[in-house]
Amino acid sequence: MTIATAAVLEPIGEARIALESVDVQANLRGLFADVVVTHVYRNLENVNIEAVYTFPLPLDAVLLDLSLELNGKKLRGVVQPKGEAEERYEDAIDKGDSAVVVAT
Repeated sequence: MTIATAAVLEPIGEARIALESVDVQANLRGLFADVVVTHVYRNLENVNIEAVYTFPLPLDAVLLDLSLELNGKKLRGVVQPKGEAEERYEDAIDKGDSAVVVAT
């Protein structure tokens, strides 16, 4: 992985975010690799922020799971139709809740 293809979390606006740690665990299973990547970021602001997390995947990769922790609360991703996911995301943001959406 190079700097050009590394995962990155970019805030929308002028918010500050710090990358605190990166951990990669991999298990080889025949021709397959099961890889878990953990990035720990810290919001340096005193308010909720909106950010875009971009991560590269090889064309033949399969994303099997997405989980995250926000303010000590563990969340797990659920696959939904794109329009429904975007609508639920915007509704949560409008209510002041934390929300995450992953899109291709």
